[in-house]
Amino acid sequence: MRSLCLASALVLASSPVALAAGADALSDAFSKFPQVIVTNPEPVQAYFVNMEALQAIGQHIGSEHGFAHQRMAFGAIGAVKPLTMASVETWEGNSGIELAKVRYFAGMGVPPQMISVWGLNDEATVTGLLEALSDADFEPVGSAGVIGNGEPMAANLRARQIGNPWRDELGRATFVGQTGNGLVQSGIPQAVEFFLKDGENASDHPVVATALGSLDAITNAGLVVQAMLISPTFGLQGGDFGSIALSGSTDMSELRSQLEASLKEAGQGIPPYFGGIIADVQNERPELVMTLIYSDCETAETATHLIEARWQGTMADSGAAAIRTGTREGVDGLCAAAVSVEAQNAEPDSNPHAKAMFNAFMKRQFNVLQIGESAQ
Repeated sequence: MRSLCLASALVLASSPVALAAGADALSDAFSKFPQVIVTNPEPVQAYFVNMEALQAIGQHIGSEHGFAHQRMAFGAIGAVKPLTMASVETWEGNSGIELAKVRYFAGMGVPPQMISVWGLNDEATVTGLLEALSDADFEPVGSAGVIGNGEPMAANLRARQIGNPWRDELGRATFVGQTGNGLVQSGIPQAVEFFLKDGENASDHPVVATALGSLDAITNAGLVVQAMLISPTFGLQGGDFGSIALSGSTDMSELRSQLEASLKEAGQGIPPYFGGIIADVQNERPELVMTLIYSDCETAETATHLIEARWQGTMADSGAAAIRTGTREGVDGLCAAAVSVEAQNAEPDSNPHAKAMFNAFMKRQFNVLQIGESAQ
């Protein structure tokens, strides 16, 4: 079998720039987001794609595309789209940077109001890219540190170019700025300014920190290939988001009170959760990992059994699976319910369970994490 504890093999093969172990790259990505995103009532609060991992997997399987593009199931990131529409060489020529220097992409929002984060090798690489863009057609916009190549939201069809990350499909301008080893990109300069402000970041929020720790624990620090940060409304497919969303605050005491009220109303089925992470992870075999955050481990334990039963009852068509469950205490007394669905006899170029999950989610048919009454 080709996947010889593949995660370890990929890390070793990636020299001289070693892949970040486990969820390290994911944690770095979320550290670029302001903590307020955890109050976003959208089902998916942020997306993440590990480009180092995809390039290493692509090299391992001999991909002609330069990275394992067919593994990319969670593709709702503005910066990723131009890369999927052209060759790597075309993208590199338009972007002004080698793909090998991109650790990850992360993002949130919907077109045209999307925000992307490019995680690069180091701060110097980001600075160099911004200098190159400034030498081209980017100019300072608004506050110090933000540059752009036109007027916000103004279509310019003549400027359209396939595989150009600095123009969207209507030729609209983009705006960028630097935060450490990250480049923040959006079609709205104020959005970039907001991300560049000093303040608490998403990775340090107790819910996110607990989810990241449980992700590493249940996978034994397996390589996170792609991931979604989810809110409680992920468990409401077409339901009333306002009935379960934990609104407006990042304070854990207030969030606990809101969740306790929701628990009393939920009845049978998956208990309401603070949020969590769904991740495509590469270990010896590809895994789909779901980790939800609760106030206590008793509730989390109940959730793991329900999630396992629901997967077996509603997602069996995604293929043979070995399922592991567990709970893990986290930050501020929180507890994670973690479930890993490992693909059997799957090659690393795809993760059938991650693909099936995302396809079902996009059709509003993924009921495994549905809050309340059991899925039918």
